[in-house]
Amino acid sequence: MHKNNQQKSVRIKTPRDAKGIAYLKILEKTTQSVFNSRIDPKSAGNLRHCHSLMGSRDVVRIDKQEWEERVGKILRLHEKHRYQKKNALQSAIERINALLNDATVREAKLKTTTKELEKTGNYLRILLDSMADIFIATDPGGVITEANIAAQKLSGFNRDELIGKFFVHFISDVTKAQNALNTVLIDGILYDYELELITNNDFKMPIMLNATVLLDVDNEVSGILINARDIRELKKAQQAQKRFAEELARANADLEEFATVASHDLQEPLKKVTEFATQLAETYKDQFDDNAMRDLRFMIRQTDYMTDLVKNVLEYSRVDAGTMVKENTDSQSVFHQAIENLSGAIDESKAIITHDTLPSVQSNSAQLIRVFQNIIGNSIKYRDKEKDKCIIHVSWQRIEKSTVKIPDDAGDIGVLFSIEDNGIGVDPDFQEEVFDMFVRLEDETPGSGLGLAICRKIITRHNGAIWLESEEEKGSTFYFTIPDE
Repeated sequence: MHKNNQQKSVRIKTPRDAKGIAYLKILEKTTQSVFNSRIDPKSAGNLRHCHSLMGSRDVVRIDKQEWEERVGKILRLHEKHRYQKKNALQSAIERINALLNDATVREAKLKTTTKELEKTGNYLRILLDSMADIFIATDPGGVITEANIAAQKLSGFNRDELIGKFFVHFISDVTKAQNALNTVLIDGILYDYELELITNNDFKMPIMLNATVLLDVDNEVSGILINARDIRELKKAQQAQKRFAEELARANADLEEFATVASHDLQEPLKKVTEFATQLAETYKDQFDDNAMRDLRFMIRQTDYMTDLVKNVLEYSRVDAGTMVKENTDSQSVFHQAIENLSGAIDESKAIITHDTLPSVQSNSAQLIRVFQNIIGNSIKYRDKEKDKCIIHVSWQRIEKSTVKIPDDAGDIGVLFSIEDNGIGVDPDFQEEVFDMFVRLEDETPGSGLGLAICRKIITRHNGAIWLESEEEKGSTFYFTIPDE
């Protein structure tokens, strides 16, 4: 080594068999110690060949400044490498911690989800067991996988006796039960299918079955959900209703027969009284005074009224008799028939009756004729005699497009007829009563008081509604609806 004030250099012995300089050995020493000591080339190992650093295979004299630069470079590379290794280790630790945290969060979520599923399962079990109806779940093959308390109570079998058994084996008609399950699997749902459940004491209980398929996450059928209701009480009610209908039919037939006989038996003596009173008035008109003739005319009017009343009572009783046949009816033809039936009253009153082109409706034509005839006849009967003309107009519109306020029982789709007149009108407080039996606006006006009552009964049987809008001394408008089938 040279003195300190001279350019310092180091002699490094590098024999040909040297493996190189050990970086770690060099880096463990200070720069000064490197120059003040000899480095054993054998300690270098295989890390790097010494002449790759020094640029020579044999003894080399290296300037101290150059050596320090080279060693400094080595130190910086080492520090960079150590920093990178530290950062890599820190990143790895952070990733591991993140994974551990994520696993912890996932585990917590899994526990929460498991608890929620258990809670939902318990809630569903309580809900199903609280049902009064039978609930049974099966696999796609019809093997029972679940049954609620109602299923156990009504069948008489406990849960263990039901689970794992074929559903169809608990039904009296196995083929019909299998057809029900097949329908569910094909259509996905089944409504109101009647079966008989065989209980543990071999009682056949009528049930009404509804079912649907259960789908998994892949939209594949994983089971069948069955809801069945005990319909024993419904069957009893249906049987009672059937008996009542049969009894009602017999009663109606008896009433029809009675009304026909009574009508004939009542009309015959009335007819005789009318004929006798008329003949008496004609024969003794010159001998009877005015009071006697007035009494005879009153007798004739009352017998005519009684005859008309008997006919209308018979007609009223026949409105509900038998099955009403509805068909496509040309209401314009019906209207013209009603006008023809009223021709005498129209000619006498000189009434002017107009109409729109009327539509076809689903109705009983004979009964619809009676409705037009009774309402128009009522308008003629209660015309305002102080007015020059009795004017009546018949029009119509669709219910669904109506500009008139329609009652709730009038139907949603169909035809709304209106018959408007310029008669004496009806007091608003009396407008509901005019459709009751035996109601007349004026006692001196002829009639039985059954005409509008018959109309209401006919329209009600057509599932329509009839009502009146009127103002005294200005006229009335009768409305009635004939709903579409």
